[in-house]
Amino acid sequence: MEPPVEWIIPLGLRCSLVDRLKSVSLRIHALPFDWTYMTLSLIRDIILSDFAHLLDQGNYEYISPTKRRNGMHPRIRHNGYADEIFRCNEDGAMFVHHDPLTDQGIRHLRRAIERFRRILSTRDRKLFLTVGYDGWCTRTSGFEDVLRLYECLKSKTSNFNFVAINCRLGVGVSEAKLLHEESDEGGKCRIYQLNCVGGNSGQRFDCVEDAGALSALLFVPDTGEGRIGTPYTFNLKKLYI
Repeated sequence: MEPPVEWIIPLGLRCSLVDRLKSVSLRIHALPFDWTYMTLSLIRDIILSDFAHLLDQGNYEYISPTKRRNGMHPRIRHNGYADEIFRCNEDGAMFVHHDPLTDQGIRHLRRAIERFRRILSTRDRKLFLTVGYDGWCTRTSGFEDVLRLYECLKSKTSNFNFVAINCRLGVGVSEAKLLHEESDEGGKCRIYQLNCVGGNSGQRFDCVEDAGALSALLFVPDTGEGRIGTPYTFNLKKLYI
C-alpha cells in the first residue's frame, strides 16, 4: 500500500468527478478545474502559463444575455480558449456553475488557484485525477495528451500520482481495466478505461452502477479478487485561504 494521499486535485474534464468526490466526502475545498469544461491539452496550457489568461476577466463573455438557466449560473465562454472547448462542448462554455465575470466569482477563482499553487509547492503526497468520456472529452486526444499533462505536472511538483480514466459510455457493462502505468522519481501515472452501462450528463452519470464503478476504482481498496480497486488511502489536509 502506498503512503496516504494528503491532497486530491481534480483536473476535469467535466463535473461528474467532483460530484463523485463530494459523494464520498473527499472534496475538501474548491480548486480551479472543478465544475468546468476542459480538455487535457487546455489544462496543461493553463498550468504552464500559471493561470494568467484564466484570471483575465477581459477574456470572458456570456454566451447568451440570460443570467441564469434552469437555476444554474450563466454559461460563460473564455474567448482565448473557446476553439479548444468547442472540441468537447458545442457552445464553447467553460464555466456553467460559477461566474468569473462577477466580483464574487473571480475572487472564488483566485482563491482556488492560490490553493492549487500552494499544494503543488509542498512535498506532501498528492493525487491528481481526471475523468474523460469516449476519447478524453476531445475528438483527437488520447494517451499522448495524458502523458504530456503528466510531464507538465512533473515539471511543477513532486511526490504525486496522476490517474486518468477514460469512460466508454453505453457499452452495457461497468468494468475497469488498467491500460498503462509508468513511474519515476517524480511521480506515477496510471491510465484506466472504465466501460459504462449508460451515459453521462456532464454533471453526473445516468446509471448508479457507473457512478459506483468509478467510486470503487478510485476510493475502494483493491481486494485482489479480480476487481480493480484503489491502491490509495487518504489522510487529507485542508488549506484555509
